[in-house]
Amino acid sequence: MRLFIIPSIIFFFILIVCIIRSYSLKNDIVSIVRRLLITVLFPLIANVIIVLPTCQFLDHIGYIIYFIGTDFMLYSLTAFSIEYCKFKVNKQKILIFLKICIAIDVVSILLNPVFHHFYSITPVSISDGYVYYSLVSSPFHKLHLLFSAFLVLQSFAIFIYKIFTENRFYRKKYIIVLTSMAVVAVWEAFYILSNTPIDFSMIGYAASGCLIYYFSVEYVPFFLRNKIMSEVIEKSASAILFMDAMGKCIFINNVAASLFSVRTDEYELAKSKFFELFDKSLFEGDKFSLHDYNPKGTDLYFDIKWNRVFDKHNAFVGFYASLEDRTRVVQKNQREQYLASHDSLTDFYTRDYFFHEVEKRLNADKNTAYYVIGVDMKDFKMVNSIFGKYSGDDILREMSFIIKRIMNKHSLYGRIYGDRFGILMRKQDFEEKVFKDSFSNLFHKEGKEQFPIITFVGVYEVSDRSLAASVMFDRAFMTIASIKNDVRKRISYYDENLKNSRLWEQKVIFSVENAIALGQLKPYLQPQVDHTGKLLGAEVLVRWHHPEEGLISPFKFVDILEKNGLIVKLDFYMWEQACIILKKWHEAGLNDLYLSVNISPKDFYFIDVYDAIEKLSRKYDIPHDSLRLEITETVVMSDFDRKLPVIQRLRNDGFIIEMDDFGSGYSSLNMLKDMPVDILKLDMVFMQQTENEERTRIILRFLIDMAIHLNIAVIAEGVETEDHVNFLHECGCDIFQGYYFSKPVSLQDFENLYKNVFL
Repeated sequence: MRLFIIPSIIFFFILIVCIIRSYSLKNDIVSIVRRLLITVLFPLIANVIIVLPTCQFLDHIGYIIYFIGTDFMLYSLTAFSIEYCKFKVNKQKILIFLKICIAIDVVSILLNPVFHHFYSITPVSISDGYVYYSLVSSPFHKLHLLFSAFLVLQSFAIFIYKIFTENRFYRKKYIIVLTSMAVVAVWEAFYILSNTPIDFSMIGYAASGCLIYYFSVEYVPFFLRNKIMSEVIEKSASAILFMDAMGKCIFINNVAASLFSVRTDEYELAKSKFFELFDKSLFEGDKFSLHDYNPKGTDLYFDIKWNRVFDKHNAFVGFYASLEDRTRVVQKNQREQYLASHDSLTDFYTRDYFFHEVEKRLNADKNTAYYVIGVDMKDFKMVNSIFGKYSGDDILREMSFIIKRIMNKHSLYGRIYGDRFGILMRKQDFEEKVFKDSFSNLFHKEGKEQFPIITFVGVYEVSDRSLAASVMFDRAFMTIASIKNDVRKRISYYDENLKNSRLWEQKVIFSVENAIALGQLKPYLQPQVDHTGKLLGAEVLVRWHHPEEGLISPFKFVDILEKNGLIVKLDFYMWEQACIILKKWHEAGLNDLYLSVNISPKDFYFIDVYDAIEKLSRKYDIPHDSLRLEITETVVMSDFDRKLPVIQRLRNDGFIIEMDDFGSGYSSLNMLKDMPVDILKLDMVFMQQTENEERTRIILRFLIDMAIHLNIAVIAEGVETEDHVNFLHECGCDIFQGYYFSKPVSLQDFENLYKNVFL
């Protein structure tokens, strides 16, 4: 008797404790487990009532409570099994069905005192005169037992199915609970096989309830949490160490063991190596976190996390360290950053990074005078074309070596692009001679031959630090552009005149087309006369009537247009203006007058010169010999074979070809031999710029005599004195142009000047 009552009482109180404790826990399964424990209490109490020496009536009450309590307990067990195993069924329908079955069974139990169809009890004498009212089963009781067995087996089946279908990692949580349920089955089997008059199975149910609570609510979540944490820690990419409150290392994961080259059980050795690698002063606080920390004396980088660990009562329990090896990532990032900021060929800063560093230095060191220096090579594209890209790369590398040699630690240098290099240097460190000497030794070797590489240096003194670095270097390279055609001058300094010149150049380039459209560019005529002053014709020259600048001389804009190719538009415009004037004169009966227009070297590259002049002459219906075409020696010096047929074709069509400035440039008798020229224009500047006038006169006589023998007429331009006229007339020259007769004037003034002709 005591073997039943005492364990029952013990389990009763254990169940009560579990129920009370469950209210303090937050778990998705705890409420259903609590209901299961509560339902276990009722059949357990009922069994105690049955076993205690009481009257037959109380035992009947005990059996009724026992059977009904068992129904609700097994129903709760089924509900727990479905919920705990997350069994994918229509839970509501199953539970409603079970509730209906239980309701029928409960009604049947409650009607037993009337019909005695469920069970009856009979007194059984056990020992010491103790009488126990034993259950005598009836058919409906057997149905109750079958229903109870069905519920138990159903729960077993759910757990067994889950064990075989669930991930291996989670099987243990189901095996443990299934094992605790098996306790009931074993206990029940012991009761049946032992023929014991007293039903001890309820103790098994109580024990099972306690085990289910412990494993499902207390142990399994703790076990899974620890197991998951263990898996995470072991498979973490970080090295992890735990140390207890005394500083003793109690755990390292595999990554930590590998990092410190120790076994996974060599905790203290790992700890020793940990503190050898990192400065101990880092670990004085409760916690810290460092990103990409580089321990002294190593090329390693780590993300470090350090925490002191406290329990829920805020008691210190140990230390936790996490190290993520970031060495490869950091080195990769450093390499990518280096490649992004450094030129792969020269190892200099790239353009954008160099400009960034220049601006940073100038802002940080505002009290020091600095030079911004541009370095550029002459005709480097030609070097690449002749010697090849690899040779060009060798020259660029050699250039970078020279720059490095003449720099000091206070200087910055970068490759702007192509063959252009930039330098930021303190003014006090700059020595012009060092630059000249260093770059004068740059040669390219091709076999036994050495080819000098001409290098120019442009210097801009930083005066306005608010300017972008790109603008400063533009100014440095602007100075180079001003000396690139003079190989004798290798270094140039920026000044405001150069800046104004560039601004004017830009202004000309961007406004010339509009000026043509508005008629601001006007033809001016300089008369060509014989020695008596009789008008023969005129040269058409251009003047710009600018709305802001006033009358602008061609010397201030023609060269700019020539350099940028816009001279073509101006030339065509002036050709057409000449044709318009000639048409007007010819309609007035002045058929003997002619006009000379200039042809630029660029015209041959951008337009079909022959087609353009031919169309204009047809459009305005003027005789070809009244429109004379002036070319300079430089027009045909380059690409002679291409231009000569065009000139010859124009001459064959009746246009008069004049060679302008003969004697002032690079006159070539060989060119004169092959050129289809009708007139030579001698520039009298040749006579003015000499200290030996007699020798000059001899040369002029020779040139005029040569032209006469070649049946080429001669025009002397730049004539400024009567003496010039007399001398040239004596030599056989009879056409003159110059200030002695008239400067270039507007069409209206020209016609007024020679009104006797135009009346």
